[in-house]
Amino acid sequence: MRFEPIAIIGRACRVPGADTPAALFDLVRAGRVTLSDAPPDRWRAPDADVLVRPDAPPADRLDRAWTKRGGYVSLPAQVAAPLAAPAALDPLARLLVVTGQEALGDAGVSGDARTGAVVGNLSLPSSGLSAYAEHLWLGGLAGEVMEDPRAVPVDARNAFMSGLPAHLMAESLGLGAGAYALDAACASSLYAIELACRALQERRADRMVAGAVNRADDLFIHVGFAALGALSKSGRSRPFHAGADGLVPGEGCALVVLERLDDALRAGRTVHGVIRGVGLCNDGRGQGLLAPSESGQARSMREAFAMSGLRPEDVPYVECHATGTPVGDGVELASTGSVYAAGARIGSLKANLGHLITAAGAAGLIKVLECLREGGGAPTPSLDRPSDALAASRFEALHEAAPWSGPRRAGVSAFGFGGNDAHLLVESLEETRRAFGSAAVSVPARPEPDEVGVVALGARVGAGTCRADLEALLFGGAPLDPRAVRAAIPLGELRFPPRDLAMASGQQTLLLSAALEAVRGLDLDALRARTGVFVGYGCDPEIARWGGRWRSPAFARRLQGTSGEAASRWAAATQDALVAPLEAPHVIGSLPNVPANRLSSQLDLSGPSFTTSAEELSGVRALEVAVRALQRGDLDAALVGAVDFGSAAVQRTARHELGLPAEGADAALCLVLRRRSEAEAEGLPVLAALSLEEAMIGGERAFSSGLPPAHAATGLLEIAAACLAVGTGRRPGGASWTDAEREAALTLGARGGARASLRVRAAGPPHAPATAPEDVPVLELEVHPPPVVIPEPERS
Repeated sequence: MRFEPIAIIGRACRVPGADTPAALFDLVRAGRVTLSDAPPDRWRAPDADVLVRPDAPPADRLDRAWTKRGGYVSLPAQVAAPLAAPAALDPLARLLVVTGQEALGDAGVSGDARTGAVVGNLSLPSSGLSAYAEHLWLGGLAGEVMEDPRAVPVDARNAFMSGLPAHLMAESLGLGAGAYALDAACASSLYAIELACRALQERRADRMVAGAVNRADDLFIHVGFAALGALSKSGRSRPFHAGADGLVPGEGCALVVLERLDDALRAGRTVHGVIRGVGLCNDGRGQGLLAPSESGQARSMREAFAMSGLRPEDVPYVECHATGTPVGDGVELASTGSVYAAGARIGSLKANLGHLITAAGAAGLIKVLECLREGGGAPTPSLDRPSDALAASRFEALHEAAPWSGPRRAGVSAFGFGGNDAHLLVESLEETRRAFGSAAVSVPARPEPDEVGVVALGARVGAGTCRADLEALLFGGAPLDPRAVRAAIPLGELRFPPRDLAMASGQQTLLLSAALEAVRGLDLDALRARTGVFVGYGCDPEIARWGGRWRSPAFARRLQGTSGEAASRWAAATQDALVAPLEAPHVIGSLPNVPANRLSSQLDLSGPSFTTSAEELSGVRALEVAVRALQRGDLDAALVGAVDFGSAAVQRTARHELGLPAEGADAALCLVLRRRSEAEAEGLPVLAALSLEEAMIGGERAFSSGLPPAHAATGLLEIAAACLAVGTGRRPGGASWTDAEREAALTLGARGGARASLRVRAAGPPHAPATAPEDVPVLELEVHPPPVVIPEPERS
């Protein structure tokens, strides 16, 4: 056993049809389906503008959703948490804070200095971010054509709905150990739970809140899944059914409160379940970013079993990821069948609620906890005609409620686009006591952690095209042009169709360009299975252009003094000014986990891979995750990146309205990390060594690059600059350090009060300055879309 058992002492959920775990179990036991049409005001666009007509020709099916069915939740009228101006905040933030408050209340505890949180959050535009961006783009027309601002508040805080909700939860609930968000697509909540368990096992916290929230702009979710061919045309969520035709999106929040098992027992806590292991991995290159991988899914299950000391035959039930896509469900049955014993029962909560995306895994875990407590197996509805894959499998899916069979123990799977795989093992406290008796549960002591070194670095800062350009900014006094222009991908290193890359977010392609520079010349082949990718990221507000495109006809109808034809012309021109119709490569190129997963696929890396969001500390949190995984021995190498376009108009305006520095730069960074001793044994040059959470050294060694902020990339940009400074022996501005002085202390902060500190020190003689890369044929990609210029309407 390599995983110290973790107790679940509290749980809370707000999911379609259920505001409590007990209500969730009641609806599951009854086999109820809680899907409905989107609430009338949710999409802010009439059906005729955004739904495919049944008789529509193929050309008119683009850029539309097939159905408005989904799983929806509502917030209580009063938000008890002490949020500042909660009514103006995006519902996403309020949903997360309220559910967090309820989870702590269920545990009978409150936040303190040793309590933290890790939450999954789908970093696509939320409804508040969409409304804020549309308001800016429409300019003087916004008050005329947008809804009543009391119905859709326009608040600058809503431009930062990736990491800020987690910071607001920490601030509101007194979580002194801090909080951050991550995006591993549909596996996000299990990734968050694994990271929370690690914080407890490493004694960095005594209590953690973990899980996920999804309250992204529902219109983008529906049209996006339709563009990918994954949305159910029938509007029915039917995992393992012969007639299943795709997934149905849902929203909600599901959180658990965790403590170390021994601590929970000593404190007399109610223990709802015990986590015995969580396996995480990535598919690597696989068959593409959207194709599920049987081997990757099975690898996450085997890893969970390896760390838990359990055997597959010890686990009689699996809560499957199963979304109702025939190919995906078939692959999952095959992967589960390659690990689990014949006769195990399976089920999927998505048949009841739809697919909650980031929150799906935690909601499934809470369902399982209730089943373990009640001793009842829950049915999966809509199984009157099982799929051929289910009929041929080794498993049983219940058609009606039945007593639990076998040990009260279960597996929970969550798999996401981009190759994110996760599997969690949980059991009742009684099962844990049977296994360990009254003895304290312990795992072998870990050896003293090795120092972690930076062995390579790629950079794109402002209009710079390489690391050498960043060094010129730092040490040579070169002027900074803050806006990136193009991403260059060497043609010999292309692993994706050029058209797909051209339709991807510029943040993705600029980061890919920086990562290719960082790994060039490194041999990662032997380390692929144990190399992770962690990227600091914040939602790209340019993705909200599609929401504005789809709402433009509704905006046009509100124009005063325009005829029907003039309004139609204005709507068409406004749509063209915003963005082209949404196609599948646009969706993949906008998915917020893909900045990390594209690197895993490009380099065929199968360690965990995801993005982290903590506003200015986003890249720093990614670095911390990577360093600790290397020190634990879970990984042998890690790529740590961060990307943000701080020069973007929406972000600049929001920062100005919030009283923050408005001017910012674009930046994409990638560092390659190894354990220092292994890197030196292999003859790799170690640019700098990293130390986390050490006492700060002040005075001359307090470091600042002097560069403008790049929001989500700000923290990692400072760290990269410090690595270059101590590694080359040069200070920003051109002065030199003596060898004895080559040590930099960084204290970094983010909106919401989050802080981080670390030390960067030299690991050998000064390195030579970087040189410009060789001139090779490249694919050049524009990274910024044209600015939005809304036409003047024709007034009569």
